[in-house]
Amino acid sequence: GAGPGEEDRSTALRSEEGAHINKSLEALASVMRGLLQADADESLLPYDDSTLTQVLRPALNKHSKLLMFVNLSAEPSRAVDALDTLAFADAVKDIKTDATKKTVARHRLRITSAMNQLLSQDDFRRRSRRSTPGSSTAGTVQMIQAR
Repeated sequence: GAGPGEEDRSTALRSEEGAHINKSLEALASVMRGLLQADADESLLPYDDSTLTQVLRPALNKHSKLLMFVNLSAEPSRAVDALDTLAFADAVKDIKTDATKKTVARHRLRITSAMNQLLSQDDFRRRSRRSTPGSSTAGTVQMIQAR
C-alpha cells in the first residue's frame, strides 16, 4: 500500500484540485449573475477569472442558448449544498437570450477551437516537462452536431 507520505501528498492534491474546481465554479457563477442583469455590459463580466469561463466565453453571453444540469446528493448532510445548487439553477433559468441556430453553431465552432488550443498548450507544457519523445499526445475535441 501507499506509505504515510504518499497518503498525505494524495490528500493535499485532492484538496488543491477541489480548490481549483470551486474557484472555477465561483467564476462561472459570477458570470451567470452578471448575465442575469438585463442591462449588463458583457465586456465587464469576469470571464478571465478561470480557465473554465475563458473556454466557455463564446457560449456564455446573451446570444447563446444556456442549458444547465445540476447534480444533487441525497445525503442529508449535503442538504444545504443541494438547496444552494437549486437556487442557483433557478436563477440561471431567468437569463434571457436572443439565441438563434446560426449563433449557436458559430459559438460551437469557437468553443471547439478554444478547447483544442488549450489542449495543445497543456500538451506542450507536459512535453516540455518530460524529455521522453512522444510521451504525451494532444487530445482533440470534437463537438457532434445534432441533425
